[in-house]
Amino acid sequence: MKLSLPNGKYNIAVACTDIEEEPEYRFEFTEFKALKAGKNEKLILEDEKLGGSNDWYDPLETDWGEYYGEDRNGPMPTIALGQKYRTIMTKDSKVDYFQFELKKAGPLYITADSEEIGELQFDILRYQSETIGYQHETTKPDNIIAGVTTPLKNQQLEISLDKTGVWKFYKEFPAGKYVLYIHTSRGADDDDVLNKFGETGIYAFTLSTGKTTAKPVTKLTLDNAVLSVSPDMEKTLKATVAPADADDTGVTYEITEGKDVISVSPNTLSGNDAKPNVTAYTVKALKKGTAVIKVTTNGTNKSGKPLTAECKVSVFDGKPGVDVATKQKVNLYTADYFGGAFDKNDKWEVQPKANGSVSKGIFTAKKPGQVTVIKKRKDGKTLVPLESVTFNIETPQFIHKDKKNKDVKTFTLKKRYDTISPNEVISLVSENLVSPSGYDIADKKGNFIFDKATGLVMANKNGTCKVTVYYGDIEKKLAAKYTYTVKAQLPTIKQNVSVKATAKKPTTVKLTKVSENAVREWRLEGVSQNEAGEDIPDGIQVSSNCIKIEPVTTDKPKTNLMSCKVSPAEGAVKDQKAFLIVKVDGVDYWCKVTIK
Repeated sequence: MKLSLPNGKYNIAVACTDIEEEPEYRFEFTEFKALKAGKNEKLILEDEKLGGSNDWYDPLETDWGEYYGEDRNGPMPTIALGQKYRTIMTKDSKVDYFQFELKKAGPLYITADSEEIGELQFDILRYQSETIGYQHETTKPDNIIAGVTTPLKNQQLEISLDKTGVWKFYKEFPAGKYVLYIHTSRGADDDDVLNKFGETGIYAFTLSTGKTTAKPVTKLTLDNAVLSVSPDMEKTLKATVAPADADDTGVTYEITEGKDVISVSPNTLSGNDAKPNVTAYTVKALKKGTAVIKVTTNGTNKSGKPLTAECKVSVFDGKPGVDVATKQKVNLYTADYFGGAFDKNDKWEVQPKANGSVSKGIFTAKKPGQVTVIKKRKDGKTLVPLESVTFNIETPQFIHKDKKNKDVKTFTLKKRYDTISPNEVISLVSENLVSPSGYDIADKKGNFIFDKATGLVMANKNGTCKVTVYYGDIEKKLAAKYTYTVKAQLPTIKQNVSVKATAKKPTTVKLTKVSENAVREWRLEGVSQNEAGEDIPDGIQVSSNCIKIEPVTTDKPKTNLMSCKVSPAEGAVKDQKAFLIVKVDGVDYWCKVTIK
């Protein structure tokens, strides 16, 4: 059950009949909302039984006097023009009536806020005479309908579950007695239009002559008086109404010129931009030309008049979607962009300004985001947009992040280049949209092997180098530069070890500069080549059987298998050799053991 009720205490009566045993039951309200008056509002609720705030029959079909009988939920509430009312409509009635008097001929305005009722329909009836009774001044049934699916026809009012608006009757109403008839019924199946309407639904309305007690609007501003866009491009136009606490801060728009040049649609704002007095529209360019968007406030100023503002839109040829890096410079006088030679008469517009700038035809990318550069030239006293290009600016991402998600610009290599598999080589290629145009390395000692085409770094010896990654035109010095520090910290092991054939105590071989979590494995081999790939001279006996090893194990990850004990095997003779090998994370490191 969904209920909206006035503040107060209630009794819930539960009854059942024809039950032989004592029944058990339970119930709950799945949704409940209290009816409260907001600022400058009054509540209307005349019926204690909640059968409807004023559930009368249609006055066109019933004697006027019957409204005042005790069995007719009366009398009909009288409303004051210019006052905002909040009330409840019930699902059973779907109809409310309010009487008012217009003391002077003039137009009427309705402002409605449909909080829980999807659609509302308004009719105004005027009392003609005792013999004629009440007659519709508005065309029944469909001329004043507001709701989620059906806004008012002339776009003066669009009421949904979260919007407000004003509809003006474009006619003079004569002075006299009237009834405002509000209902949700629009056909045979009324439930189809009730949307969020539960057992009861809250709504608010104001009926006025334009001079209301509500707070008027004082200012309407657009964030852009002029928009320059290219075909298929979209821009956002924001309208702000002041003051923010005016009774009605809504606006409507109209394309007064160039309806085939642009399209305009409402845009839902979020975050800090989602303010009640800020309305956004998405403006999409359809073809080359000019157009004018006129924005009008729903609320009026102290003189009873709405405020207006205009935005002029120029649609011109443009190139979309070029990827560049922050700090990168782009020569706009190339075939990729506008072509031709530098012309001092060219003027440039950058939207938004914070994302980039242009000087002498060179565009400099500043902040990440999308930016449009528009080339203009004077035609008399007017700057005319000629063409544009859109840049998608990205900040190149360093490969590693620390615990605070900040860039780590230093990398440590811990494996020898000649034993590393290709997929394990560190690459400085960024994974964002914009790709590097080249690389360079500063390696004075020659400790690294580097591929300038791909940015692959491989360590030959322990040491440090600087790698520069370029984005843009390197030859014309327009590229952005990002520098990385690469350190090589390779596992090390003593290259040559001697063991006496008669030694009684083992010799210890140690491994250093290994990360704590690295996987280590020791073994022996007899090979025909040394670790440098050179053939072993004749006369040297190479056999893995001449020595024996005992890897040292501990319970501590940092010291476990960091050393190995080497001793001569039984029958070992002078000049026999074997190779002690330790595998670290899949890479072999060699130590030559010679029997003395």
